[in-house]
Amino acid sequence: MMGESSSTRLNVVLIARSPDRLRGLMFLSLIALAAAATAQPGFDSAMATKVCLKDAREGDLNEQMTCMERQLEGQRRFALLAAHLGADAEPVSRRCLAKWTEDQLIDWQMSASCLEEESTPLTDAVRLPGAFDAAAADRLCKAQETETTPGIQRLPKAPGECVRDQAIGYRSFALLKQAYQDKAIAVAFSVCRARWESDGIPDWVMVESCAQDQVRAVERLKDFK
Repeated sequence: MMGESSSTRLNVVLIARSPDRLRGLMFLSLIALAAAATAQPGFDSAMATKVCLKDAREGDLNEQMTCMERQLEGQRRFALLAAHLGADAEPVSRRCLAKWTEDQLIDWQMSASCLEEESTPLTDAVRLPGAFDAAAADRLCKAQETETTPGIQRLPKAPGECVRDQAIGYRSFALLKQAYQDKAIAVAFSVCRARWESDGIPDWVMVESCAQDQVRAVERLKDFK
């Protein structure tokens, strides 16, 4: 079992300036307990810096910063999902971390994607509040197969892969809403839902991506205060 140091404690950022703050802090406490129980490492900025120096083009500071933000997002996705899945998912969590750790450097983006894909997302999504609509997601996926965008070629997906991705997006978005309950960010999440819904069917992949951008904006806005 790893010691409880700054590198093992969960570091999920919450900006809550409303009566909802207590609920948000209580939720993050549960995440921290789950992380401690499974010896899940927290976000280490020095480690992420080394990962990004390897991945980003040399001298491109903006690209390095973008990579750092994506690593923090990946750790947030991983932490929220690991806490949601509980101790039963510890083996797959460890496997994903091991798979995407090289020279003791964790790639949080890839680790999160691994955990999302290997944790029965479709089965789990339909059990979450609001009930994921697999049939609607399938209709969306079939419509997207025939869509064409000038200059953009869609990569073919295996059968069921698109619906699985929609389920992953839905679950991740639901977990973000549970973790971030401040009224301002709740409105921002609603903007994402409205922006990426067509004919009553949300594109959960894009909704979730938009929601992650909103959380990142909350984190960055601290720099202007």
